[in-house]
Amino acid sequence: MGERLRENLRSIQKSSVSNGLIGDVRGLGLMTGIEFTKEAEPGFKGKVSAACVDEGLLLLGCSTYEVARFVPPLNITEEDIDAGCDKFENALR
Repeated sequence: MGERLRENLRSIQKSSVSNGLIGDVRGLGLMTGIEFTKEAEPGFKGKVSAACVDEGLLLLGCSTYEVARFVPPLNITEEDIDAGCDKFENALR
C-alpha cells in the first residue's frame, strides 16, 4: 500500500498540477513525505495542508523544511489511497 501511495504521489509530482513544486516523494511503509522545492514560497506547506483540510484530508508537517507527511492507517484500502491522492491533487490546484 505504501508503494501505491508513493506511485500516485509521483504521478502528481510529474503532472502539470504540481507545477514543479514537488521536489521529492519518499517514505518507508505507509509513512510518506513530500518535499516541496525551493521555488515554493515560504509557508507553502501550511497553505497546502490547509487546502487539504478543506478537502477532508489531514497531512502532518515535518521539521522546519517544506515537507508534508502522509501517515494513513495500516488498514487503508487502495480506494482510500486513490481518494486521498485525488484530494491532495485538488488541494494543489
